[in-house]
Amino acid sequence: MEEECANILYALKAQKKDGVFHDAAKHLFGCSGSSESDKAFLHISDARLPYDMQKAIAHNKNLSREQVLFSLTAIRHQTAIDEKTGASKDKSLRAMRIILRETSFEADLSFFHDPSGMDLPLLAACVKAFRRTGTGRNRGRGELAAMLCDEKGKISLTFIFRHFKKR
Repeated sequence: MEEECANILYALKAQKKDGVFHDAAKHLFGCSGSSESDKAFLHISDARLPYDMQKAIAHNKNLSREQVLFSLTAIRHQTAIDEKTGASKDKSLRAMRIILRETSFEADLSFFHDPSGMDLPLLAACVKAFRRTGTGRNRGRGELAAMLCDEKGKISLTFIFRHFKKR
């Protein structure tokens, strides 16, 4: 999400509208090489399967680890192609485990300080822009959909977007 924030700030800078968001970006994501006084106050937990699904898997004693793994993931193979010959390159076959489409994950957001000013509007924009994750050149194999929910799982961005209307 930090990369999406940088992209948003870059686009706003081109329109000379980035000023009010720099402090919010610093609050949410900190600064590189930050000290204790200017570190990020947003913490994003590890993403996990929804609690109800975790509970159902844990209570079903008939499921093995492998069955759970293969019900949520698949293995994809790929190889590099030689541009001149059109044939696969030697020793380039790779296998990777991928998460199947429509598999949901949840991550908790917690704040070390209460968000203020443009913090929540910028966070909402970053979440809305968040489309890919992963490492490496291809940044993941598919797209993500992310949303902000309250503690009860209800999507409520009224408060966040109210800040945009004021300006």
